[in-house]
Amino acid sequence: SNLTEAAAFLERWAEAREFGLFVRRVHTKNRAFFPVRVVLLGISRGKRVLLFDLVPHLREVPRSLPAELATFLEDPRRTFFGMDLKRGSARMAFEFDTVIRSVDFNVRAWPALRTSGGLYGMFNRFVSPDIDLWRPDNLETLSAQARHAYLQWAVARYFMTFHGPAADDWVITRSELFEAGPVYLRVKDAKHDWASAREEWVERKKERAAFSIMETLKLWRCRRPSPQAEVADDRDTMGR
Repeated sequence: SNLTEAAAFLERWAEAREFGLFVRRVHTKNRAFFPVRVVLLGISRGKRVLLFDLVPHLREVPRSLPAELATFLEDPRRTFFGMDLKRGSARMAFEFDTVIRSVDFNVRAWPALRTSGGLYGMFNRFVSPDIDLWRPDNLETLSAQARHAYLQWAVARYFMTFHGPAADDWVITRSELFEAGPVYLRVKDAKHDWASAREEWVERKKERAAFSIMETLKLWRCRRPSPQAEVADDRDTMGR
């Protein structure tokens, strides 16, 4: 979509609060469908899907999203759901200075949700078990990308309907975004302050490192023979 079409599309969702979302790079050499390099932002709700190419805005200096799209995505009343959304949200934060309130199915979600089998497997298992929906072999077509965006919403809607609304503590935190963000370029003069998120991320790294050391020591102690066993082995050796 171009910016005018996207703005008109988003106006129809002005009062909506939950959406499916993905941010993904499309690797393709088939110019009949896409240019050589495309980074798609897909937003879905119901049967409506908006696909927006982010590449033209990656070339801007400074990088930024159109105001209409950024305002829509950063509205704290809206929550976006999807598979592997932690990485996509980090990309939006550190390439476009846009922080999204997102829930990643792979990080924290409904306890009954199982991500084995991927997004298509979850749809087949939970949403519509009577429809055998297979992942298309060719993800280069617009229809395949639109279907992928729709599935994010379909799975989230099913669990919101039958298992209750999403909990606030499922939302990806700033420190988790920072953890996933170093692979992306930083926005210069960002409007969002990441100092506290970086400090929290550093502390979490230290805690994980300390936990790993403790677990290694426990494993080493379990495998190491006890002094009594060593004495018994020495006696057996001497007896022989």
